[in-house]
Amino acid sequence: MQLRPLEKRDLPYIYKQENARRVMALWFEEPYTSFDELEILYDKHVLDQAERRFVIDVNDEFAGVVELVYIDNLHRNTEIQIIVEENFKGRD
Repeated sequence: MQLRPLEKRDLPYIYKQENARRVMALWFEEPYTSFDELEILYDKHVLDQAERRFVIDVNDEFAGVVELVYIDNLHRNTEIQIIVEENFKGRD
């Protein structure tokens, strides 16, 4: 398993997660996003210093995402969000 930066090629997996009601219920957000909207958000935030997104990669398979949001370098804190794909939960 490794963490790598989120890339544009990962957007179909993110799209699937963001349109899953069970996943988005944890984020208190409406679960339906268009793919075009997702691409715009990616382009907007890819260089944002206050947010970082990483893919959990297991043998070249998308296993989930780790997000660091509201990064505050001065006070050295951040919010961590983790989503693990169902078929990777409970593995060693």
